[in-house]
Amino acid sequence: MKRVGQSIPVIFLALFIASAASLAWAQEDKGQAGQFFKVYPVGTVEKKAGSTSLKIADKYAKALKGLDGFSHVIVLYWFDKNDTPEKRSILQTRLDRFPNKPSAGVFASRAPVRPNLIALSVCRILSVDGATVRVQSIDAFDGTPILDLKPHIPMIDSPGNVKLPDCWTPPLVFGDPSGKGKGGPGGFDGGNFVERVMSFDANGDGKVSKEEMPERMQERLLQRADTSGDGAIDKEEISKFVEQMGR
Repeated sequence: MKRVGQSIPVIFLALFIASAASLAWAQEDKGQAGQFFKVYPVGTVEKKAGSTSLKIADKYAKALKGLDGFSHVIVLYWFDKNDTPEKRSILQTRLDRFPNKPSAGVFASRAPVRPNLIALSVCRILSVDGATVRVQSIDAFDGTPILDLKPHIPMIDSPGNVKLPDCWTPPLVFGDPSGKGKGGPGGFDGGNFVERVMSFDANGDGKVSKEEMPERMQERLLQRADTSGDGAIDKEEISKFVEQMGR
């Protein structure tokens, strides 16, 4: 019994050290605000057979009520493939798609590396059926965890008098890595951009479909310019899109 009794303080000491280490780690991980939060996925992105869906967990299905009345949904999701201490510690990155690859802070970019790996996409809603929201496209991988959905409300989400850095020209942002279309005031020629997009019209029907355009353009341009919702954009829709950008 004496030997057992002598071991008890050792056990308590070990538990105390482990608890202190856990507390120190938690305090360090809380950041400057002195607190941290737990976030749970509400669903996942599903991509298969050319279709893209937001598969919401059954226990959250009731939260989708009324979403079918909106044309677009804001999807907040998690860059799970980049969830490492190294990538979460990156504060500046190179904008590889731009000429000269300028450097920018991650808070001034849409880079998939940042302290909190939260991503955002605005998606056109095709249908809402039960716990499944089918969307036109999303810039995320199959299986990506979804954190939240919010309806896109233009009068709230689209402020006027928008300013962008000179490097953020539509040809580069919306899928034309060659940079063609640049020129004119502010380094951007809207008419040239329209013609550049229309050059992907392979069958000559006056529209550029999802299948005809590069993948980056599908994710970034199609869902914003396709006002008719038919999965393709024509010259008039692209021109209106450029006009709305205030270029």
